[in-house]
Amino acid sequence: MSAGVDDDDDDDDDDEKKVKVIWTNLVPEDDTAPVRLKRISTEKKASSSSSSSLLSTITKDDDTDSTTAASASLLKPGSLVRIEYVGRLVMDNDNDNDNDNDNDNENNSCGSGSGSMGGISSWTTQDVLECWLEEQQGLYELLANSFQEHNINGSILLDETIFTEQYVSELSDNSLSKIQCKKTIMAVKRLRNTNKEYQHGYIFDSSTTNPNLQPHQYYEFIINHPKKKPIQAISLLLSSLQDADIGNTFTIQCRSDYGYGSDGYRTNKGIIVVPPFATLQFDIKLLSVDHLPL
Repeated sequence: MSAGVDDDDDDDDDDEKKVKVIWTNLVPEDDTAPVRLKRISTEKKASSSSSSSLLSTITKDDDTDSTTAASASLLKPGSLVRIEYVGRLVMDNDNDNDNDNDNDNENNSCGSGSGSMGGISSWTTQDVLECWLEEQQGLYELLANSFQEHNINGSILLDETIFTEQYVSELSDNSLSKIQCKKTIMAVKRLRNTNKEYQHGYIFDSSTTNPNLQPHQYYEFIINHPKKKPIQAISLLLSSLQDADIGNTFTIQCRSDYGYGSDGYRTNKGIIVVPPFATLQFDIKLLSVDHLPL
């Protein structure tokens, strides 16, 4: 995944500063990792330094230099970590919104800036294969090659006028049985309902409102603990940070297979909090890190 950059000039300081919203891979070494990190930075327009230098490291959501001390120790397995967080649903591609919308509406400060992730409608063919089709029992082996050949993306899946039972049959060169075609369409209809029923930007959880985290209002866990651990996207972020990042806030977005996957998340009473296959955004503040003896 390539990073995106949006420029938004400040009217009062037009000749001196520009504001950039940059989304880049959380793991730069792996261009396929569907987890992205956001940085908002204000820089002098006259600066000759290249913005590409911001893409080579985990960056902070503040106005400080993106590079941190190279000698700082990384968070290690066994480290006790405390974070504050806000989790939101990303149901639409919101790239066309102004960056300032983040400040205007907290409940919808989600997905803005070029390079940000969208919901199901923005899935690429690879996203469809890895995130959705692999979870459809018995269908991946039958349809994966056809999906790739015909570039079936999220937008096509959601289009009721295109992705029909007849279309699935033709897509597979009539190799699927009628029952298999119906099974595929039923799975797609569930995906469509998910996309319609949930509000983009909805805050589904936060450390300040989660009753299980009171009265402390933070989430505490041990890095690489076999039982109590956060979702994969948050683990990726935290295991990539440095001690110098304590006190900083980070925004990440992740595809559902790095979040709550095909099951979503339900309360103990069965109430759906995160729907299946939902793209997520988290604002995470790293409060403290204690390096415990192994």
